[in-house]
Amino acid sequence: TDISARIRESIEKRTGKQLSQREWGEVAKSVETILRGFKELDMHVIFLAQHKAIMDGDEVLEIVPDLYGKTATKACYFMDIVGYMTITKEGERKIIVTPKSKLVVKDRSNELSDDTEVDFNVWLDLINKGNPTKPKKTKAAPKKTTVKAGGATTVENPKDDIPFSDEEIKLNAG
Repeated sequence: TDISARIRESIEKRTGKQLSQREWGEVAKSVETILRGFKELDMHVIFLAQHKAIMDGDEVLEIVPDLYGKTATKACYFMDIVGYMTITKEGERKIIVTPKSKLVVKDRSNELSDDTEVDFNVWLDLINKGNPTKPKKTKAAPKKTTVKAGGATTVENPKDDIPFSDEEIKLNAG
C-alpha cells in the first residue's frame, strides 16, 4: 500500500495533476515489478498490507490486500504464503493460511496451519525443516475455484469456518 502511494505521488508530482487511467496502469505495473524483484531474491521476504473487501452490493465477495485494481490478486500469485491476521474473541492473534471462501490466502509449503504459532522463527523451522538459511522451493498447491457474478473468483473449501462475520469484515474494511 505504501509502495503504491509513493509511486502515485511521484507521478502526480511529475505531471502536476491527478492520475489518468493510463497512469494508474503505470502504478500497477511498477508495483508488480517491485514485487517480482523481491520474489526473486534468495531470501525470505515478508510483506505486510492492509486488507480490503471486494463487495457486490452489501455482500463481501473476497478479502484481498489493499492494492490498486488487479494488483491486489496478482501480488498474491508472487507469494508462497499469503495469510490473514485476525484476533480471536479471546484476544489471541492468528494468521489464517488455509483457504476459506472469502479470504485470499494460501500456503505453498503445506507446512503451516491456522493454528501455527504467530512466530516467524517457528514458521521458518516448519517451512525449511531445519535449514533456516535457505528458502525451500515449493510447488503450488492445487486450487478449486468458482467464478461468481461480476467475475470475482473465490476458493471453495469445505472448511468454510471464517472466524468473523461479513459485518465485522465490512467494519474492518472501512
